Amino acid sequence: RNMQHYLEKPTLALARLQQNDGGFGSLHGTAFALQALSEENESWNRSAAESWLLSHQGPDGAFFDVPTTAEVILALSQKSLMSVREMDCDAAPVDVEPPPAAIIPNLKVVPTAKPNSTKANTASNKTKKARTGGANTNTVVPVTAAEEDMTVTYTLWVGTNVTENHTISIVVQYNSTFYNVMQLAALKDPHYAFSANEWPNGHYVHTLAGLKEQPMSYHYWLLYRLPSLPDLNNPPGNQLVAPTGVDDLIVQDNEHYLFWYKKL
Repeated sequence: RNMQHYLEKPTLALARLQQNDGGFGSLHGTAFALQALSEENESWNRSAAESWLLSHQGPDGAFFDVPTTAEVILALSQKSLMSVREMDCDAAPVDVEPPPAAIIPNLKVVPTAKPNSTKANTASNKTKKARTGGANTNTVVPVTAAEEDMTVTYTLWVGTNVTENHTISIVVQYNSTFYNVMQLAALKDPHYAFSANEWPNGHYVHTLAGLKEQPMSYHYWLLYRLPSLPDLNNPPGNQLVAPTGVDDLIVQDNEHYLFWYKKL
């Protein structure tokens, strides 16, 4: 059945959600929007969206994490998981040249240096001598880097013009998520008490500091990942909105996070 008639209205609504910087709010959102919007029209600009995605490529070549990077590559290749249906797997190919790799303009290719195996083994292992029955025996003991605690700051802003401002420092264990930070902050300060719905892909935070999001008036809690403490005189732009949910956001030492209740 032809579904085009049913897709026109939601497709147009999605296209109109493109922001002035070219993105659709987050890395995940922009990647999914590019996959869904197959044809460019006057309602949105594909080149601007692609440029926005490329501007968020990390120095290691990735786009935050593996799932996000995979979605971005599909979007920049103008493909999606629906492309799987176009594959013919009935018979094994015979003398067929492999398809050309997707050409993604301006994508940075970051070379990975091949480690020197001797030096790597020397650096990652420590030799300890032990005496057994009068003979010297070498025992190789792996050395693991210390997994130290990390400190992050967590700020709450209330209102588009910010009428409330709270900041707290939280110490968490290595490899903690921002959801862990939220839990610890709520235990230390009642301002950080929150409520969230639990979905298969993680928690969706809808209430913080007693304020619940109000979709009818377009008031939402937006999470930002910042390189420095948030500045009331220079509020962060949408390009700093966290690229993933609170359960998938792995925090790093000395990072700064802002949850801002504002009107979109």
